Amino acid sequence: MADFGIKPDLALGLKPPATMSLADMVNIARGVQAYQQAEQTNPLALQQAQQATRTGEINLGVAEQQNAERMNLQRFFSDPENFQTNGRIDLNKVNKIVPQIAPLTGREAMQNVAVLANAQTTADTSKRGLTQDAREKVASRLSLMGRLGIDKPELYGKELDNLVTEFPNDENVKELVNSYKVVLSRSGGINLPEVALKEAQSVLTVGQQEERFGPRVAATDIGGQIVETVTTPSIAGRAPKIEMGKALASKTLSPGTEITLTEGNQYGLPAGTKILVGGAGGSTAGVRPEQMGQPKAKQAAAPAISSLSPLESSTLAADAKLAAEDYTNISQIAQTSQQQIQNLRQIKASAPKGFTGAVGERQAVAASVLNTLGIPAYEKEKVETDLLNKNGKLLAMAGGNTDMARAMAEAANPNAKMEAKSIEKVANYMIGGSLMNNAKLDFLDPYKNNARQYVSKMKEIKDVLNPNLFYFESLNDQEARKFLDEMPLEEKKQFRKQLEKATKIGIIK
Repeated sequence: MADFGIKPDLALGLKPPATMSLADMVNIARGVQAYQQAEQTNPLALQQAQQATRTGEINLGVAEQQNAERMNLQRFFSDPENFQTNGRIDLNKVNKIVPQIAPLTGREAMQNVAVLANAQTTADTSKRGLTQDAREKVASRLSLMGRLGIDKPELYGKELDNLVTEFPNDENVKELVNSYKVVLSRSGGINLPEVALKEAQSVLTVGQQEERFGPRVAATDIGGQIVETVTTPSIAGRAPKIEMGKALASKTLSPGTEITLTEGNQYGLPAGTKILVGGAGGSTAGVRPEQMGQPKAKQAAAPAISSLSPLESSTLAADAKLAAEDYTNISQIAQTSQQQIQNLRQIKASAPKGFTGAVGERQAVAASVLNTLGIPAYEKEKVETDLLNKNGKLLAMAGGNTDMARAMAEAANPNAKMEAKSIEKVANYMIGGSLMNNAKLDFLDPYKNNARQYVSKMKEIKDVLNPNLFYFESLNDQEARKFLDEMPLEEKKQFRKQLEKATKIGIIK
């Protein structure tokens, strides 16, 4: 049975709770008070933060709205048809559209347009009271500055102020100048010259405008015939134009009449060239049909040239001499090129033996070189390397490259030290030179009867006359890869560019 009695020894071990001092009570009270204060303060700080965020959102929204409206206004005012009627500002259009596309910022734009419209109205009123002299001077000043492309409003203002000085007692001039200063100051710099030209033309009376800017019909002598032409002057900065109408009459020159051609003549000949013309229809020397609004005519048949212009005469003579000498040279080389290529290939094939073989094999290599140079082999027992170095034909075959010529000279001397790689390089270069000469002949042959074109084509291919290009084109794929692999990187880049250009020109196909 459970014992609920209290044991004396256990009861003696129990301790009463510790007593609380006054200081402890004060600390607890302070903590409670601080908690209550924090509870009241935090919602206020949160509310302030929320208000700051909301204010930022509103400012951002306003900025975005202003930017959108600015873009809308730019698009609206970029097209004059949106805010003008018959070339004048129409406030009804502006007042109707601007509040719709820019409700926040449109008021300022409308005020600016109203000021500009008022200035235009004042200017229109002032124009009607101008004297003839004042009209001419205002129009000429604005027109001159507009044609010069002046795009600074302050420069127009200074020039307009000078007009007031010239007409100190003319109130119409003063009002017109003040109005124009407003109009020009509120025009974009890019469009300012065009605005100035339009205002210059508007100052004139209807009769003056018709006289200055109206189309003018005339009978114009174009050399061979009289034709009707309609000339439209420059208006508001647009380029003037001349349109050719029907022929009114033909002119006939006496047979054998000598005339001097002008620049752009129908024959394509230089200015200053004299030709003989005459007979029905005559010549229209110097006329360019496309200037008159007609389709460009084909170049006329070559006329009878009586004399060339002095400059053309000397140039043509020099071109003819250069073309004749070059064509003769490459034609002569081409006659022996195949045999030379065979000889050079034989040198390449036999060269390696010349370094390791017997003296006879070394002499065979030298003989091949000498035969290629046109020197009978072993005509003399010994051929000195120095003598071969001076051989003009050797240097010519090496394309003027003295290092290659020297290597071939050493190969031609059986007693000289030879390097197979050098001989192979020179032989390849010379083979390329022969192939290049043949390609050059094929390329220039169609122009052999036209010295000017021949010389022009010579200049065109000047930068691609590299024998290595033409030797490379004769190789198979494996040989071509090996040829490129042995080139330094930078040289390889230049070689590829040169090859591409030669192919584009057409000398390599």
